Amino acid sequence: MPEMLNANFKITQEDKRFLEQLVKSGTYKSLSDIYRSAIADFISKYTNRPTLFSLDQRMQRAFARLDSHDADMREIRAQIFKLEQDIEVLKR
Repeated sequence: MPEMLNANFKITQEDKRFLEQLVKSGTYKSLSDIYRSAIADFISKYTNRPTLFSLDQRMQRAFARLDSHDADMREIRAQIFKLEQDIEVLKR
């Protein structure tokens, strides 16, 4: 694990209260966890370093494409089934 360094910065009281509510609700383990996550997301905008959020977004896009392909395949199968039925009718 890389060496961790302190980063000091100021935020508004309102923002800090909001972040503390996220910690109290269990969404994040600590304020430091929130800060590290925010910084990782910021850095990922300028680099190719993936974050859990960016990987989740990629996964959601992949699932959306898969759902679209599944819908297309259902339509194709239905058309094939209809054609097969039409062929059977013509054979008679």
